[in-house]
Amino acid sequence: MKKIQSLIKHLPPKLQQQYIANAVDTTIRQFFPAKYSGLCHIYAIVGCNVLSIALNRNFIPVAGAAIIDAGGGARLEMLDKTAFSMESGGSYHCWIESDDADETLLVDFIFRHNAAYATTQGIKWRKKRKAYLWGAKKDLHLDLEQAALPAVFPDEKVWFQKCEEGAAFLKHQVAVYMNEHAKITSFALKRLALELETYQAKKKQDRKNLVLRFVVAMNLALAEVFCDSIFLELLPLGL
Repeated sequence: MKKIQSLIKHLPPKLQQQYIANAVDTTIRQFFPAKYSGLCHIYAIVGCNVLSIALNRNFIPVAGAAIIDAGGGARLEMLDKTAFSMESGGSYHCWIESDDADETLLVDFIFRHNAAYATTQGIKWRKKRKAYLWGAKKDLHLDLEQAALPAVFPDEKVWFQKCEEGAAFLKHQVAVYMNEHAKITSFALKRLALELETYQAKKKQDRKNLVLRFVVAMNLALAEVFCDSIFLELLPLGL
């Protein structure tokens, strides 16, 4: 785990986000190739595990109601709190929040599959597709009562509302499927470590190639100067 932290801490925040989000998504899709777009709780639980380890910061999975603007006046509305107690699931949402003294971050790794989920609900997704949702909660979350929400959400804004039913649901999922979540998390971390190592190796190779190109260019320049000096010495005098 220390290896991942040492590899990732030198990356710009945007690259950190991309590598973590891709590792989580690719791994979950391998484990659940047919129904990944509806497994927000898996993305939240595994995602918070990977985030906490990779960034050495506390993250927790959160569950509740959600409304996401799909564009064109349509919305994804996941508001059924009773669905948390139903074996078949239903219309609710899970995401991730940081849980420490710093500014609260909101992360949603399943956000990239909104268009696919919208299709299952008979809704056409018209918004620009995003690979993930990640940022300060105050910048992403509409801090309003549901009745006061605007008809059209500002860009990059969502409405998430945690609830006790969701908290109980996640607590149950974490306890009952601990081994399964640990296995998926382990695979995601291995993938993340491999991708980070590949990135670092490519950077080193790029630096070597850059140095090599510089040396070659300098040698060519010196050779050109040498040839010019020889040519000048061979010119006949008095011309």
